[in-house]
Amino acid sequence: MSELERYQESLKMQNNRRRVEEVNFGEDVHDLLARQDREGGMPWVNTTAADRNGEVLYADHSVVPNISNALANQCMTPIGRVLFQLAGLP
Repeated sequence: MSELERYQESLKMQNNRRRVEEVNFGEDVHDLLARQDREGGMPWVNTTAADRNGEVLYADHSVVPNISNALANQCMTPIGRVLFQLAGLP
């Protein structure tokens, strides 16, 4: 399986509904965070939550793919190249 195919497959796995339901419904913020830790976070959003005990949670727990610069360059659009340069990413 090529690097691009592995990346595409990882995105498919991250976006299924069962996973979202499993991760997003905890008994309290500690359980919610533990579920996200176990499942690898939420792939496209930050998490904010409050529970009935008055505790709150903010988690930037998104999944970041580990891809090579060559694959990033292969997949990047012209606008993406400009944004990449403006962001000052390595």
